[in-house]
Amino acid sequence: MGTWLSRVPWMVWALLAPAVIIAVVQWQRPQGDRVMVVGAGLVHLLHAQERAPGHAPPGTFYDLDTRTHEPLAATEQRVQAVLSGWPNVIVFGIDAAELTDSAAEQQAQQVLTRLTAGAENATAVPVVLSPAPAAGDGAAIGEASARVGAWFRAELCQQPGLRLCVDLMPHASDPTAVRAAVAAAVRRAIERHAALRATTQVGR
Repeated sequence: MGTWLSRVPWMVWALLAPAVIIAVVQWQRPQGDRVMVVGAGLVHLLHAQERAPGHAPPGTFYDLDTRTHEPLAATEQRVQAVLSGWPNVIVFGIDAAELTDSAAEQQAQQVLTRLTAGAENATAVPVVLSPAPAAGDGAAIGEASARVGAWFRAELCQQPGLRLCVDLMPHASDPTAVRAAVAAAVRRAIERHAALRATTQVGR
């Protein structure tokens, strides 16, 4: 066997090497529909591929770029960068710990509004997460999250468009429930994007 391999010209090995590398990369790469997940706050609880209940739905995987804590402007910049890649489905959320005063609450509303509209303009289906306090954030952050959450439900989520909203306030203390709520919305988002693509194909 070794003697036979030694007789193979080096040029053949040089030609085969790229194909072998590509095959290994493809084997290691997650399979299914890519769902971009970016932002801060409770969104950091999501995991990429685990198949336990509440994780990425079957047939999908999460491409994660999340932080536990981050300023609102930095989160907006990172989400906009992902949108420039024209994702099919994007999940994003902001850090509730940034809601330290009324000006920050107003900024949060503006950021979520711009990002949601930007995603829809990029023909992505956005799964928008409401801000919700993490353990240890304190009563003031909880109250601010509730106020922004009321706006989230009554205004942002009532606008027409591709958006899907996930209110995390009822699940804030339960990471498994957070993952399950997001996974359910992601399943619907994948279906919604498939329907959108079908209606925009040439000849439809």
